[in-house]
Amino acid sequence: ELTARNDEGYVPLMDAIGQLYGVAPDRVVHAIGCSGANFLVMAAHLTAGDDVLMEWPGYDPMAGACRLLGATVRHFARPAETGFRADPDTIRRALTPRTRLIILTSPHNPSGALLDRATLEALDALAAETGVAILVDEAYLDLSRLLVLQAERSADVPRAATVGGGHLISTSSLTKSYGLNGLRCGWAVVPDA
Repeated sequence: ELTARNDEGYVPLMDAIGQLYGVAPDRVVHAIGCSGANFLVMAAHLTAGDDVLMEWPGYDPMAGACRLLGATVRHFARPAETGFRADPDTIRRALTPRTRLIILTSPHNPSGALLDRATLEALDALAAETGVAILVDEAYLDLSRLLVLQAERSADVPRAATVGGGHLISTSSLTKSYGLNGLRCGWAVVPDA
């Protein structure tokens, strides 16, 4: 049934996403694809003059959306020499007094490097300490989880919103990992209000 009431999101879908992440459905925000979910998160956290801290190399359309909202995009490095690792200390040092949002991807777009549990826990602690929102775009994470299922490190590939104190924001969709291109279904899993 795809034609039922959908004022704040299709309830069975929101319930299913909540179950997938192990969170209450009121933490799930439905959107038109992962790009739509990313934009909703950006629009909820940014106003003109705010700073956004984003990984480099990174997925440039997200920087463009932040600029559209009037934010200044600053970058932190995910260098090839470290396997494109996201270093929480590097991110902390790059914060400015105007930073309102930090954006990462897992798997990293373009390298495919995954954020492990320890990195996500450190980022969760950073979000709790500073009050800066941290968005982790996980559009390809389910596909990556399937590819590493045989590997021992599959347990170290959690969804960001499920780690630590629940301060991280996960976005995803059915499009990339599941190939449902005709069904523009994305979501954000956000911290408790």
